[in-house]
Amino acid sequence: MGGPETNANSGYMGTPLANGLFSARQNGGVQEDVFPLNHSTFWSGDPEYRDYLYEGNEGYKNSPETRSAAYNKLVDTLKQAYSEGISKEERDTLMESISGTTQDMWLADLHSAFISAGRMKLAFPELTGTTDYSRILDLDTATSEIGFKKDGVAYQRETFMSNPDNVMVTRITNEAGSPMGMELSLQLHENAVGKSNDNKITVDKEKHEVVMTQRAPYDFGAERWDENRGTLLEARAKVVLPDGGDIQADGTTLKVSGAKEILVLYTCETSFKDAFTDPSNSGVDYSGKVRATLDNASEKTYDELRERHLEEYRSLFRRFWIDMEGSNITAGNGAQISPYEYARHYQYGRYINISCERANSVMPHGLLGMWSTDWKGPNEGAYFLNENMEKMQAIKGAGNLADSSDSQYNYITSWTDEQTGQRTAQNIYGAEDGAWMMSHSTGIWAKSGMWGGTVEYGSWLAGGIWALDSLYDKYDFTEDVELLKAYYPLLEGAAKFALSTLIDVDGVNGELKGYKVVAPSGSPEHWYWVGNTKVAFDVASVSDTLLYYNLFNMMERGARDLKHAGISYDESLLDRVLEARSQMMPLEMFIDENTGRLKEWYNEYQIGDARHRHASHLLGLFLGHININEADTPELYYAQQAETERWITANGGTHPDRSLMAMRAGFEDFAFANMTCGIVGTGYNHGAVMQWMPIASSIAESAVDSRFDQINLMENLPSAWSSGTIKGIRARGGYQLSMTWENGELINCVIDSPTGETPRVLYRGEPVVLSEDVRFTVNRAATTLDELTYEAQEKLEGKYTEESKKF
Repeated sequence: MGGPETNANSGYMGTPLANGLFSARQNGGVQEDVFPLNHSTFWSGDPEYRDYLYEGNEGYKNSPETRSAAYNKLVDTLKQAYSEGISKEERDTLMESISGTTQDMWLADLHSAFISAGRMKLAFPELTGTTDYSRILDLDTATSEIGFKKDGVAYQRETFMSNPDNVMVTRITNEAGSPMGMELSLQLHENAVGKSNDNKITVDKEKHEVVMTQRAPYDFGAERWDENRGTLLEARAKVVLPDGGDIQADGTTLKVSGAKEILVLYTCETSFKDAFTDPSNSGVDYSGKVRATLDNASEKTYDELRERHLEEYRSLFRRFWIDMEGSNITAGNGAQISPYEYARHYQYGRYINISCERANSVMPHGLLGMWSTDWKGPNEGAYFLNENMEKMQAIKGAGNLADSSDSQYNYITSWTDEQTGQRTAQNIYGAEDGAWMMSHSTGIWAKSGMWGGTVEYGSWLAGGIWALDSLYDKYDFTEDVELLKAYYPLLEGAAKFALSTLIDVDGVNGELKGYKVVAPSGSPEHWYWVGNTKVAFDVASVSDTLLYYNLFNMMERGARDLKHAGISYDESLLDRVLEARSQMMPLEMFIDENTGRLKEWYNEYQIGDARHRHASHLLGLFLGHININEADTPELYYAQQAETERWITANGGTHPDRSLMAMRAGFEDFAFANMTCGIVGTGYNHGAVMQWMPIASSIAESAVDSRFDQINLMENLPSAWSSGTIKGIRARGGYQLSMTWENGELINCVIDSPTGETPRVLYRGEPVVLSEDVRFTVNRAATTLDELTYEAQEKLEGKYTEESKKF
């Protein structure tokens, strides 16, 4: 199953390769094959610089005392603005003042930056006049395959990233066994050249290796170096000639001649240990790791390296199989998209996710993956928590990848430390001991405070709460109680922060009396107008209210399962959480009386942009633990649906996930004809499709929707996808399904229930009696993933690897 590749010479369009730890983007040129390099832990900054910003240095120069006073002033202003008896003029004046108060709460407008680890270049000066060029990303083998002919002789260049051996392997051969030459070099990014004594390229002649060392800048802007600060990196590229040839050093380049087969082994390591340790003195033997990795890899043959790579990679990729047939769907730009294209791009999304994140990864899959070709990644490569990190994680559950999420848990844990999110929650926002928070975005050093630029970006405190939803999903889809045991304390700390921000107000006409509201409350990257002033905090936004309900629901369900497993938790805190939830403002109060649509804020001010790309007020369509559905909450369901229809008509919304949210609202035809990204030509441009992870979970969930404590089959499946097979799809509750449908009707469905529980199943929204319906088989024992999906893989492998090579 191939990935789209068209331009052999574009670095931006290069083939994305990664092993969950480091990455390369293969340019694919014939005479010059350039690989922009990155490592998941090579970032600017250090803990000292994070703490320097926390103290109010640089940026907005707001001290902790200033930020804390501004927060208290903001809360007091909101209470006064929504107090009984206040006039509209007085209220407007108070609400206008919120903009300035918000700016006094800002930290520096800086993130630590994901930075370039340089480039590797393979040069082939003699390869002129070549023909028949092709480039394939084979998803089933996670291998880049480049082919061309020189004087009628076929050449092949294969590259894969091995997780078990932690190397990138490139093999160069030709069918005639003709002698070949090559020049291998490593190059620092131009921004790093001459900035540190550690930033240099050398050659190890004895080992036939090019060595690149470098030091990251210590500041978040990635502009300042110090010989005693910053993360250190070592990279080595080694030439191996299995069938003879000559290797000579020419300056910092290795030159190969007379070789019938050429192997290039590349690896890299950094000195990063964790978000709290000085990376320049971390004690991590990164250089020794590189040496050991290359020595071990060079003792193996190409076939041995490839087999070890395939065994590990396919244990993840081949868990899930999808194959669909039927008629084309006409995309928004008029392109005809076949069912096969949707299935292929879903698997491409899984490939990208696997590439970015394995069980042994240090950093989770973030906003744009690991394939920046610039000095600093787009948007600094930061983890934006107002939809991006969550959207990247969404594919894992149904896509059968939930168990490769240790890095997400570890990363969130770095926010909950007393040096990061606890310090901010308690010292700045006055929350109780044990509380933690994370706001809009962060980087590898877990900076947790608010930042701005304009008030819509600096007016949100619930990023950490939202991130927990995609983490808890990993438990929901696996029922692994050990995950729940680890995750639950994170929920408790977030709940302590949430409880500190629930306040009592009267409301405009006293209608909020007796309810708890979230204050201050924002709606990510959006604002409303008070006169000519942008304001983005209120006493209640739909998004924050939804997130709090979602968090409290997760705690209730998690506590129930922990109790069943005999694992203790803070029962008194749960009592407080459930009491607060019972007192919270009902979501129905956000329904506009005139239009019947769900509003974004409780207030009646004019929203900033009716076409705004974020649809944070529709989070009920994205979160995993909000039970807004037609049967149980019809008023909310229809209000949500009506606002989704307006949002679709406005054509402004894409975040968090346009396709998934539109499908869940009942607009599946629109959802799949106008996917945010993933189908070339219907969303971002081709280059951006290669960069973004296409398709979160809408493809899989159109067949299996496991929200609301039930498994609903095919209710949202487009009629164009008339026939298909899906094997190894996961459902909440730990279930795993394999199903086939033909001519729009279910033929069979096997449900594996490792827990022994029997799920509630619906078919196209109607309940199924499993014991009476011959189409269904329920196995109440764990069946191995290999047993379920390898058989299907064997049958369909030809379609995945051959048809896809038509690019």
